[in-house]
Amino acid sequence: MNPMKKYLFVLCVLTFLPFSVYPNNIDKQETISLIKQISREYGVDYRLIYCVIKVESNFNPYAISHKGAQGLMQIMPGTQKELGITQPFSKYQNIKGGVVYLVKQIRRFGVRKGLWAYNAGPSRVLKKQVPNTTKLYANNIIRHYWRLYARG
Repeated sequence: MNPMKKYLFVLCVLTFLPFSVYPNNIDKQETISLIKQISREYGVDYRLIYCVIKVESNFNPYAISHKGAQGLMQIMPGTQKELGITQPFSKYQNIKGGVVYLVKQIRRFGVRKGLWAYNAGPSRVLKKQVPNTTKLYANNIIRHYWRLYARG
């Protein structure tokens, strides 16, 4: 491939890749509808789930963390198996699994520590070995939640 064609190819990929990777507003509205539906099923405020997804993946259903967490709610593969998630990039399966796991942690530890357990694992909460980054993570979600709650 000559240099000019190669340059044009790379330019096209870099120009259009963001549109194929990141969700558009229609996708986000579909995601919000799923959040509301699943939140109702499990008796949790949809705004909390919205905030977890915002912080975890910024609404990118194909997000993969450097530690291997996947999807909108950034669920680790081991936790996916526990929750019966077979398609981690399925919006429905990922949100439902994440909500089930988060609700379990909140019932066990309360909201703030439940968020710690969601992020760092329940064993770290029990051993009182919660990293500062996890505490900041929970504070960030709670701050986003109260802003969203205040808007109505």
